[in-house]
Amino acid sequence: MSASARASFAPATAARAGLPPLVIILGAGLLLRLLFLGSTGFHNDVAAFESWTLTLRDNPPWLFYAKSGFADYPPGYFVVLWVLAKIYALVPGVANEANHGWPILRVMVKLPAIAMDLVNAGVVYLIVRRYAAKNVALVASALLALNPAAIYVSSYWGQVDSVSWGLVLIALWLVLRAGDEPAKTVPRLTLAWLALAFSVLIKPQGATLGLLLLAYPFAASDAAERARRLTGTIAGLVSAFALAGVVGLLFHPAADVYGWLFGRYAFGSNVYQYTSVNAFNLYALRMPMWNPDNAAISLFGFPVGSYATWGVGLVLAATVLIVGRYLQRRDDRALLEGAMLIALAFFVLATRMHERYVYGAFLLAMPLLAFGRGGLWSSVVLTVTMYLNLAYSLAYQTVMEQKIVGVNASDLWPGVSHPAALANVLLFFWMGYLYLGGGGEATAAAGEQGAVPAATPWGNALGAVAAKARGWFDPREGLIGMVRLDWAIAGGIALGAFAIAVIGYWWPPDR
Repeated sequence: MSASARASFAPATAARAGLPPLVIILGAGLLLRLLFLGSTGFHNDVAAFESWTLTLRDNPPWLFYAKSGFADYPPGYFVVLWVLAKIYALVPGVANEANHGWPILRVMVKLPAIAMDLVNAGVVYLIVRRYAAKNVALVASALLALNPAAIYVSSYWGQVDSVSWGLVLIALWLVLRAGDEPAKTVPRLTLAWLALAFSVLIKPQGATLGLLLLAYPFAASDAAERARRLTGTIAGLVSAFALAGVVGLLFHPAADVYGWLFGRYAFGSNVYQYTSVNAFNLYALRMPMWNPDNAAISLFGFPVGSYATWGVGLVLAATVLIVGRYLQRRDDRALLEGAMLIALAFFVLATRMHERYVYGAFLLAMPLLAFGRGGLWSSVVLTVTMYLNLAYSLAYQTVMEQKIVGVNASDLWPGVSHPAALANVLLFFWMGYLYLGGGGEATAAAGEQGAVPAATPWGNALGAVAAKARGWFDPREGLIGMVRLDWAIAGGIALGAFAIAVIGYWWPPDR
């Protein structure tokens, strides 16, 4: 090699060697995802996205629902597909692509989720870096960017959960930053609510986290800070409501746009009225999948409601407990842990769950690596169970399409599905137990960060329920300090879980 060549080669080598580690991680994550771009994955979902994109290419948005034939999504993601459709229409030669299985279109409908995977890994790095060393933040980012389950969902399967839940992650990041500069509290909270609103417009699973954002202003001890948070929250709610109206009007330009939006959510939620749509959750512990969730549950011969009713009640109860505990702790760690637990509660306790609906808990577990091993273990458990759940659903698709004889399609892999469901349920209750107890490590870590403010009348009043429950949930106190009310609460929860997981299985309703 000549001297001039060596001189030109050296700077290039140095530049490559000097790439920031985060860029290398994200680049590796992108390359891994590109390997699976051509896969059909869960072809029903990929075909739906392709069909919807073509419909939006050939029709204006306000005719989409009439022309699409079947669309069980609210309109948020169709805005994304509308943009993709216009870009796709500009690609030379696509008129003849139908003869080749739409290869370009398949790549295009996967790109938003893949891009959001990388954005999410970057946001995880930023969140973890606020509370932990750079190396810890890099590990957390790599755990997501190189995660086989995340790659499975976006690049292989072809679904968009990374987009909807990624917006929730961004909303939490903005909330965490809202207090950094008083002058930016209101705009950052407004943006947080806009991100959450667009997430819900794509898929409704993140809606329950709105209760946590509503509680955020009341976690402030300083009156001036609380006023800024309230102002930002109100501005955010107004902006979110306006965004929903604008997106709704794009697809339904009429005065009843909000009623129409509600109807889209109602329609989507009623398409699969089953306890578990291949989801490894509470209802898959003992029962097969695809049981109607309107079936009545009887306890010792007395009707106690349906699976759907119990599911809604359990999710609401868990969410209230989590939000109440956040108002008692009022620190950033409690906000992040609470968000992850609310997402996991929705998947574990509610009916009509699909396999991918655990993605929210999986994603929101990643920032918890900043606070110790608990975040790592929860991320690993959810990675394994979600990966198995995805593989299970692809196997289910094959069995149903090929009509394989002698196979129980509602309980394909009992040796995998039931233990994995148990792992998800145990993870939720164990993390919830630690979170609601709030003792030891969590409080100490938050105190070291200076994030726990002094007690205030606001926090005491709004966290009263959680405060009364703390004595039972604190792992350090055990059962010695339990009073009658504590035993009643514990017994009610145990009885509810027993009714759902056992009674309905051993004594099904008469047919």
